[in-house]
Amino acid sequence: MEITTNTKVEQSLREIGFTIPMYPSTGDVLFHNEKVGRMSNFYGLILDDCNSIASVLLKSLENKLDLAIWNKDTNE
Repeated sequence: MEITTNTKVEQSLREIGFTIPMYPSTGDVLFHNEKVGRMSNFYGLILDDCNSIASVLLKSLENKLDLAIWNKDTNE
């Protein structure tokens, strides 16, 4: 699942338990100290499992945080 982000959105995600590298750094993304994906400067936030707790949380916050979520129903 790919999520287009910006620095404001990334800060909001950090406040709810995500550990995200500070732009322009890339690397692992953690949710409550568990690796759930990675950060890419091309794709944005890439979550490994569309059915994980982190994914379900982000889908529920899509409109509130103004997220652009791609491939949210598959692991492709």
